[in-house]
Amino acid sequence: MRHVTVLTLCDAVSVREGLLHVLGGGITRLERESFPAPLLCNIATMVEVENVADEGHIDIVLRLLKAEAGGESLLSEISFGADYGPNDVLSLDAPAAIPLAVEAANLGLPGPGRYHVAALLDGKEAARISFWAGLSPETPQA
Repeated sequence: MRHVTVLTLCDAVSVREGLLHVLGGGITRLERESFPAPLLCNIATMVEVENVADEGHIDIVLRLLKAEAGGESLLSEISFGADYGPNDVLSLDAPAAIPLAVEAANLGLPGPGRYHVAALLDGKEAARISFWAGLSPETPQA
């Protein structure tokens, strides 16, 4: 069994010695001076895998989506894979936690509104978070 245990926008994220280090996690509101604008956030993700007696591979896709009337549009997609095995756990009875630090600061936001980040494991959506992007209150309206 595989599932996403962490999916969050954050100011900074890194992985060291199997640990996920998150700074300023849980971002749900972004203010920008104008649009289009860069995301200027990173994505922290943790995937838990049970039954790691054998080595395996998992395919992970993160999608940046913009909510629109009648649906949503795909803005960006980041695909990568991760290998795991018995060396990733202290006991074969324990699940393996696969931490992932995704640099997403340069992904583009076309305009203000509601956005989603969806995490897919092996082609199926496993988690989703939402955030809102808008103009900074100090920004003069044109």
